[in-house]
Amino acid sequence: MFKAHLHAIAATDFFTVEVLTWTGPVRSFVLFVIDLDTRRVQIAGIVRQPDGGWMKQVARNRTDGADKFLNPKRHMIHDRDPLFTDEFRDIPSWRGHDVSQASAHSPNLTPMPSGSPFRCA
Repeated sequence: MFKAHLHAIAATDFFTVEVLTWTGPVRSFVLFVIDLDTRRVQIAGIVRQPDGGWMKQVARNRTDGADKFLNPKRHMIHDRDPLFTDEFRDIPSWRGHDVSQASAHSPNLTPMPSGSPFRCA
């Protein structure tokens, strides 16, 4: 039943990138959105220190009329990171998207298969 609805679901999360600069290593946070049906990934934004204001602007950018990535989606899911504020969730909701947090009791939120050498403990 879940597979029948994949075309309407997107998920969002962060990963980090560390770059060595002349002043030393710099960590940037990359917010991405994945279309669960096609597995197509789009970078929503990159910033050194994400905050609520930046997240709010990203939500506006991802749901405006010019950005076609989220427009056909009805549902967006994300983890329980505190950066996904009420304001972040409200903006897509105004435009018809249902925004949901993953359950705190989910047994395994990592996408790595059980035999993967990259699996987090």
